[in-house]
Amino acid sequence: ARFLQHVVIMAEVGKSGDSRCLNVRAALRNCPGEILAVRVSPDGSMVAAGLSDGSIQIYSTKTPFNLLHLLRVGTDRMPPTTIRFPPKQNGVLLASYASGLLRVWHISTQSCTRTISASVEALTALDLSVDGTMAAVAGSDFMLRAYDVETGNQIGTYGPGVLHRTHGTTVPEGHTNRVFGIRAAQENTFISGGWDKTVQFWDVRQLAPARHFYGPYIAGDAIDVDIQQDQLLTGSYRESQALQSWSLSKLANMRTASDTGDECRIYAAQFGKAGVPMIVTAGNARNELRIFNRATFTKLAAYSDSAAFYSLDISPSGSMVAVGGASKTLFLIDVDTSTIV
Repeated sequence: ARFLQHVVIMAEVGKSGDSRCLNVRAALRNCPGEILAVRVSPDGSMVAAGLSDGSIQIYSTKTPFNLLHLLRVGTDRMPPTTIRFPPKQNGVLLASYASGLLRVWHISTQSCTRTISASVEALTALDLSVDGTMAAVAGSDFMLRAYDVETGNQIGTYGPGVLHRTHGTTVPEGHTNRVFGIRAAQENTFISGGWDKTVQFWDVRQLAPARHFYGPYIAGDAIDVDIQQDQLLTGSYRESQALQSWSLSKLANMRTASDTGDECRIYAAQFGKAGVPMIVTAGNARNELRIFNRATFTKLAAYSDSAAFYSLDISPSGSMVAVGGASKTLFLIDVDTSTIV
């Protein structure tokens, strides 16, 4: 019955900044919890929202917001932290949880088909390999773990248990604080970032990271890659030098957004999809969803909310953004891609 209390507001225009290229298709207010994770399905027909009450709610994007499915295990209220749809398995969803669990869901039957315990206090990051067959997770114990999606078997554990010598000192390789972002790069490889201000490059065939560099302060799903353009995107939870791009091959900074006095601490960031030359970020301080020109990092538009945005995802067509956060509101925002130049 509580879902009938949700308020759907249609066709709302942006509240702040130059929002000429943005139009809110719908806003689902008064959700039963803060929205911690958002993901659009590979065909663009559904959006999944992970809530702080422990549930994952899946809505239609074509008839906003028709609740299609509710995924929840009994009275478990530990929240999902990241959501992914396997690209080659229709009707399946994976989610990491603050309880340290990784769950595989069959959407149409609303059933959890597999639960994997990562033996860690909390999982705060998840991504799938490029082909969707492998899931990489990380969280509170600084380690990265990889699992076979089909069988649930663990492929390996990677992180600071591996030591190496540098400048005469033995130091751990890998993260030394919580991990909040993971992104698949190429076959068998993942990139991760977190509170230790390092970005680590992992090949699951070896225990230690292949490469790393220092700088970005990752506090959410704020890492993205573009292999063809040799670019890595990072969004940092800080008000200076928050949005940056890097050369994947050289690990060199390519561009950093200029500090203009209205910076937003970033929780989530993505490159535009389907060839749309934009970058989309979401965060707090200004509580804004922001659209940037990818080449120049010029801010093109913004939409503000009453509280922080935690998570976003761009639709496969590149013309819609799903975003939510602390205000317990899930937004579907259309982007006029013809204005992104």
